[in-house]
Amino acid sequence: MKNNILIIGFICLIILGISMISYSEDSSNAGRSASSETYGGDAYTGIQQAAATTANNVDKENDNFLYYIKCNGIFYIIVGAVGITYSAIDKFKKN
Repeated sequence: MKNNILIIGFICLIILGISMISYSEDSSNAGRSASSETYGGDAYTGIQQAAATTANNVDKENDNFLYYIKCNGIFYIIVGAVGITYSAIDKFKKN
């Protein structure tokens, strides 16, 4: 019974990893960058430059975050696969 629960837990871990990877591959989660334009010495230029810098920073951090999620998903899949293999081998040794 304990091995069955462990196997189910590891399967859930693999499903979590797959969902994390699919989330990180979805392009609708991506940030948007903006180009910097120069209009002159007015206040609008400063505001636009600040907005473009912020958008570019958000885009860069979003890429880092999605990479982090993808790596965690791969880690969960590996741990789940190793756990299922170990639990299955242990279960068959007892029988």
